[in-house]
Amino acid sequence: MPPLTEWMERRILSLESTIKELCSKDYKLACAYIRGMMIGEGTVYNNRMRYVRIEMRNEKEIKYLHGLFLMLRYDCKISYRTTRENMWSIYIGAKQLEKYYNEIGFGVHEKRQEKLKETIS
Repeated sequence: MPPLTEWMERRILSLESTIKELCSKDYKLACAYIRGMMIGEGTVYNNRMRYVRIEMRNEKEIKYLHGLFLMLRYDCKISYRTTRENMWSIYIGAKQLEKYYNEIGFGVHEKRQEKLKETIS
């Protein structure tokens, strides 16, 4: 029998399509999925411009996230970063930051959540 962590990883990966299908049909699950991804890959900016961004190399995953954002009625687009090879981004602009804060946020990532709160204040 393989080590438990290897078994668990294979099991979780085998559930990926089911998880994604459920999230794409349920508001709370979609928010939770995005939040989980944003905890790991997201950033909040409060400089000359105010926005939240998620950036990754996995084009399939970024397109899935974009679909969830659209389902939740966010006005956002996928962009391909020309300055970083194979890097995709989704931006949530200043007009939607309060909505993002109230619906999704950064959850347990306290630093980002606090910065987001300061950004919308």
